[in-house]
Amino acid sequence: MTGKELLDEMKETVGLGSSADSGEDYVVVQFKQIEDNELGLFAIFDGHLSHEIPDYLWTHLFETILNEPNFWTEPETAIRRAYSITDNTILEKAVDLGIGVCLL
Repeated sequence: MTGKELLDEMKETVGLGSSADSGEDYVVVQFKQIEDNELGLFAIFDGHLSHEIPDYLWTHLFETILNEPNFWTEPETAIRRAYSITDNTILEKAVDLGIGVCLL
């Protein structure tokens, strides 16, 4: 059973979807095939006041993490750096993204 099939079965069992199911909360799951590895990426984004920040995170955070040069050798460092980059970008775009901007 692939990771995606397993996740689909789990989501069906507990009644979760893969996008905004409850207000501004997003349950996000992505599976990526990178070389011979299937990588599962999972997150819950809570927008509090709006959907702009969860939308931004959904479309940018995973790619920022995967683009870190040391992702495969030092994943914790890479993830921390990617969160910092994403957080700074959100703060720089706060005027455009509107209400709900907060630190990750």
